[in-house]
Amino acid sequence: MRMKFLPVYILMAIAIALSGCDQQKQSEGISVSLGTYTNSEGKITGTTVLISADDLITPPDGFPVDITGPNGISYSIRIQESVEQAYWAYYIYGDTPRSGKYSVSITTSKGEVINHDVELDALDYLKPPMSIIVSSAGQGKVTVSWSRVNGAKSYLVYVYNGTRQEVVKKWYTTDESITYTDHILNSGDTYIAYVNAYSLNLTKAPVDIEKQFNESHNGSGEFILSSGRIMMLE
Repeated sequence: MRMKFLPVYILMAIAIALSGCDQQKQSEGISVSLGTYTNSEGKITGTTVLISADDLITPPDGFPVDITGPNGISYSIRIQESVEQAYWAYYIYGDTPRSGKYSVSITTSKGEVINHDVELDALDYLKPPMSIIVSSAGQGKVTVSWSRVNGAKSYLVYVYNGTRQEVVKKWYTTDESITYTDHILNSGDTYIAYVNAYSLNLTKAPVDIEKQFNESHNGSGEFILSSGRIMMLE
């Protein structure tokens, strides 16, 4: 199956931070965690970052986050968009994470610097969702299902229109299938359904950060809607 469309926000975003036990620290209502990102081939290809806060305000130009870790690891990122106004997620792509203690510094809109020490276990990861099936659920409607991922507490499912290069629908769920009941498919356009698995429950806010947050990702093959039926492309 071909998957030549990959949404930009998937390559950039998604990660999620945690707090609780030794791995997670809290200060002034802000929780931070790092985790691992696993691609569709089951390879760990990046580090996820999650910041969860009750009332952290995002300035128009975002806020800076500086991360240092083992063996001279250093990242300087700027987080600009919040998810559901409860947490901020970022995916550091292309650098294999290393186990150990990391220092995370967040500069708020008030100029305050909040520091966290976070442990990351690079051997702790989620396998990617498999057996992703897309089926028709009526005129322009679609059902996406997949096999359960061990250790996953929630999933993000979204349908990407490769013809128009836009995400047409996304939804968080704790189930292993979801049906989009509104009309989201256009006849003749090419689509891919993507599923992200998370080790935390992202269906409710604020996120209960009970352990390291890991993320994995996979997608269906390309498909089109033809004569009211979904057809997979070779």
